[in-house]
Amino acid sequence: MTNSPFMELLKDWVARREQQRQKVTRSVSLYDTDVVKVKALAAVFGVPEQEIIASIIHHGLFELESKIPYEQGTKVIRVEEGEDIYEDIGMMPRYIDKIREITRGG
Repeated sequence: MTNSPFMELLKDWVARREQQRQKVTRSVSLYDTDVVKVKALAAVFGVPEQEIIASIIHHGLFELESKIPYEQGTKVIRVEEGEDIYEDIGMMPRYIDKIREITRGG
């Protein structure tokens, strides 16, 4: 049986409520040229400016994280398909540790 439009609406509301619950308010300073771009995006897509900024930061962080380079250490941490996998001694492990520390309230 397919979902009714009301079932889809209810799922959407629950998802939006959960997203809102996870958000925190922060003040951020922007360059005046960026404010113009945010306002233009908000007007074109009919989305509040705050949501545009939050989305850009959210997706930008995923992109940024994927660009943090792996730096091979000397310690083998596992073997996959006969290949030694070495620890990462670059910025990523420190970044992950800092996330864990902040998440725990540190």
